[in-house]
Amino acid sequence: MKPHYHTNANVGEPDLNPIQLAWFDRWLKGEDTGIEKTETPLRLVQPDGLQREAKRFPLDQAADHTLYLGAGGTLTTTEPATSGADTLAFTGVSLPCDRSTEQWGLGVLELALAQLPLGLGDPCAEQDLVPPSVGPGKLDYTSPPLPRDSVLAGPITASIFATANTTDTEWIAKLSDVGPDGRSTDLTQGELAGSHRALDEASTWRNAAGDPILPYHPDTRASKAAVVPGERTRYDIEIRSTFATVPAGHRLRLTLLSSQSPHLIPVPTDIGDFVGGVYDVQHGPAAPSSLQLPLADPSSFVNTEGAAPAVPDPTVPSSPEPPPPDPPDPAGPPPPAHPSSCAAPHASVDRRTLRVSRNRFTISGRTRVPCATRPTTRVQLALARRSGARCRWLKPNSHFTRPTSCRRPVLRGVTGAKRWRFSTRHATFPRGTYVVFVQATDRAGRREHQPARPSLTFRVRR
Repeated sequence: MKPHYHTNANVGEPDLNPIQLAWFDRWLKGEDTGIEKTETPLRLVQPDGLQREAKRFPLDQAADHTLYLGAGGTLTTTEPATSGADTLAFTGVSLPCDRSTEQWGLGVLELALAQLPLGLGDPCAEQDLVPPSVGPGKLDYTSPPLPRDSVLAGPITASIFATANTTDTEWIAKLSDVGPDGRSTDLTQGELAGSHRALDEASTWRNAAGDPILPYHPDTRASKAAVVPGERTRYDIEIRSTFATVPAGHRLRLTLLSSQSPHLIPVPTDIGDFVGGVYDVQHGPAAPSSLQLPLADPSSFVNTEGAAPAVPDPTVPSSPEPPPPDPPDPAGPPPPAHPSSCAAPHASVDRRTLRVSRNRFTISGRTRVPCATRPTTRVQLALARRSGARCRWLKPNSHFTRPTSCRRPVLRGVTGAKRWRFSTRHATFPRGTYVVFVQATDRAGRREHQPARPSLTFRVRR
């Protein structure tokens, strides 16, 4: 499970090509690639690049939680004692620029912006820049601040009770992470046409209480059923599974929309069933509209590409000269194993392999291991544009983060271990100072301490 679009599925880490080849070689060619020799076959990648492993899906680590919609746009763990309703109107259109638009557009805009030497992010992926909808076509329900870091891990369902004055309804349920400063970041969303609300019970996943956690709608002509105007109807909206850590102090927000354009506009033959629609979203004992979501403790997962431990702010030495082409490996052979000591491995950078162009960065190096019985199994790299004491870290989607602490590198995987290589083709490198950290892990899981100084510092002058 990886946060990417169709156009950049193989950008960032993990690199899917060797995983896919190993899978096909094993099951089509019968080769022993070791792809099945794992107890944690599911790899989960967060938007910030943090990777974890799990045994199965739904995740054993995640516990079911229910949040109830309430008056005043609340989202709480207790069911409202009194009944109420909020009005949502079908608008037919929305501002055509948000994260879901970019998803339905296969990520083309983000890919195009990444080719420009301007360091621009994707405005349609930045929910704070352009709100998805305003006016009567939007309802927000927001939880209290979370008391501790929690991982949103797995399938999500919004179960909405509502009445309508039309024979069909349109529902878009969007889940967001709201920071203490009020900034909202889209996490995931789901959609449902009211006439396709029927569930296939054989394929629907339910929790121990019987509530659907992954509703399955057949979406066939036979399963289609008109909405009865004025009749309270239940809509179980599948919200696509996601994996993201919501920090302590942040809030979860469920946004209900009646329209999302251009990708969810009803077809011409059905538009008359939606026009003029007014929905009363109900909440209370008789109609407990709710949000079913799985939350887990971050420490319950196996880290594979974890965030780096805290390190002192790196310093910036003088700029190196431009590297010569195709250099030999200067690191030399690894030291011999010592029978009484197995210290952590060490990864080094070959400065002369550095290549930086308008939208491509390449670097390579090697690792040294103190024990031959514990070879290096993984090397991770963090790359940042540094300004003073703040760093913009390169994310798996090839964009740089907002300025943040240089003490918390965002680590990414590389290709190879003993001799490793890292390359990114879709990032934009504007003028400035950049720092690189590398870190190695051996077969026993022993990880090299992150160095206080960067492994490499270089400048882009154009």
